[in-house]
Amino acid sequence: MEKKHALAGLAVVAVVGVIALPWARWGLFTLQARGTVEKLGRFPDAGQILGLPDALRQDARKYGIEPARLQVKLGLEERAVMAGIAFTFVIVEVTDGARTFSYSAGSERGRRIETARTAEFLEALREGGVDLR
Repeated sequence: MEKKHALAGLAVVAVVGVIALPWARWGLFTLQARGTVEKLGRFPDAGQILGLPDALRQDARKYGIEPARLQVKLGLEERAVMAGIAFTFVIVEVTDGARTFSYSAGSERGRRIETARTAEFLEALREGGVDLR
């Protein structure tokens, strides 16, 4: 009788593990992805921002998530905070089917940067497919 209970317990654990494993992988991936976005620092150049999709796909590969399924959307958004002061944020959204990861720091959506928004910088991002808001 005890063997049957032990086998039933193992079966339940196995089923729960199979169901939870993809979500656990996604959770670990999002932790790694946060670190990858934070590596941008305060003054990233256009190449660093445009390199985020490849870096995030490499992170996904580490956790057994198929990189080809990931859709990475990048955006650059300027927000007015106080009387005429504007901050620039890099918006990162990664989707894998029904799961989505959006980078946010505290209550702010996106990664705040302080790179000058020169015409060359903006043109490089536009050509790279970044949504400029």
